Order: sequence, then C-alpha cells, then structure tokens
Amino acid sequence: MPRKRGLLIYNKEEKEINKAFIKMLIDAANKREIDLRYLDKEEALENPFEADFIINRTRDYKVAEQYEKRKILAFNSSFINRIGNDKYLTYQEIEKLHIPYLPLVGESDYPYVLKSRSGHGGKEVFLIKNKEDLQIAKAKLKDQAYLCQSIAQTLGKDLRVYVMGGKIIQALLRDGNGDFRSNYGLHGKASIYNLNKEEEALVFKIIKALKPDYAGIDFLFHQNKLVFNEIEDVVGARMLYEQTNLNIADLYLEYIGGKIHDIRS
Repeated sequence: MPRKRGLLIYNKEEKEINKAFIKMLIDAANKREIDLRYLDKEEALENPFEADFIINRTRDYKVAEQYEKRKILAFNSSFINRIGNDKYLTYQEIEKLHIPYLPLVGESDYPYVLKSRSGHGGKEVFLIKNKEDLQIAKAKLKDQAYLCQSIAQTLGKDLRVYVMGGKIIQALLRDGNGDFRSNYGLHGKASIYNLNKEEEALVFKIIKALKPDYAGIDFLFHQNKLVFNEIEDVVGARMLYEQTNLNIADLYLEYIGGKIHDIRS
C-alpha cells in the first residue's frame, strides 16, 4: 500500500520561529509512514500539489479552500480557518449556539478592550480608557478591521482549552503576570486547570457544533463563570509542552492518520 502524502503549510516568515514544531510534526508523520512535506504558503497556492491531506498553519482559509475543492482533506477546515481568524465571524457562530461572550460596544463606551478582528497572540489588543487611548490603538492597527468589547470582571486571566477531534486534550489557566492580556507569548504564566462538569459541557457544545480538528478555545472569567473569548485556529503548543508531558504533534498525526486511513487505499 502506498504511503499517504501530506503537505504542511506555513507562512514563509513564520517558518523559522516554528521550526521545532515543524520537525516534530514531520517526525510524527514518518513514524506512521506518512510523507509530510513542508511548503510555504505562496508555493502551496501558486502550484497546488497532489496530496491526501494538508495541515494548514497559515491562518488563511483560502489555502484550505483551494485544496478542499480538489477533495483533499484540510486540517483545520476552511470554515474553522475563516471564523477562527475573524473574531466578528466567530461571535456570530457562538451567538447561534447561545453561548455567553462579552458584548460588543461602541467606541465612546469607555472603558473597553479594542482588538483587531484577525489578531492573535494578544499583540493587537488594547485597553481603551479614553479618546487618547483610542487614537493610539487605531494608529497602531492602521487600516485593520477591529471591534470594541466590554471588559471581563477578572482582568489578566483566561483559560485555554486545547481540543482535538471532538475531545478535550488539556485546559490551562493563563495569568498575565501584571498585564491585562494573559497570553503566554507575552510573558504570562500558565498552570494546569481542571474543568468542572459545567465548563466541560460548554466546551463540548462548541466543538460538537464547529468541529475543529485541532484548536485552542479561549475563555475569560466574568462574574465567576467562563465566557467565550476566541478560537485559535493555529494554536501554539509551547505552553502545552512546558506544562505537561503531552506530545501534541504526535497526537495530531495519530488523529490525522485515523482520518485519512481509508483515503485512496
């Protein structure tokens, strides 16, 4: 039986910072006799390759969409790529599920959090207390679309839940260590978090409806309950590797291997 073939696609400028995870994914594929080839986004779009599946780590839904049109499996799907990288579209989907999230507000409804619709890693998120803060944030975002959102009761803490194939892999509590943003990449701290039954049910409601292959679902703490914040389509794994013994790259290729088992066999 011929080996299955996959494409691992990243933005060219992100290749170096992700080289360790890229190697881990390729090694995990080799262990399962799957050929996984790295491609830059431009090459993947300009000259589509034959493959059984792609792993799209570009945040661009058009990459997955192009391969899906050729009946090639994309992890994540173009649907998750699209809503996971546009917070406004994410909230539209979450609202359909009647899941709580912090309401959007107007630009003069100080204080609030302003964030770009397509941002990730907390780098395009601003605490707005007055008109001057707003002007500074807009200047930094330039022409990017953004939204304004009311502030969580508990600032500087959030919860990331890693999910894969309809299962909860691990929940981690993130603390901003003095910053109102709790992102690990911004020098935040992380620790293991045990979800209660109500919180688990909330996560399962999301993953059952949206069906991400591998993603991070982030929640804020408001009035002693979890409220939805965002879906990380291209979720980082450094926090997971540092806080647990899980090998998420290996788990991901095990999951993908199961999904492609009957394709072109």
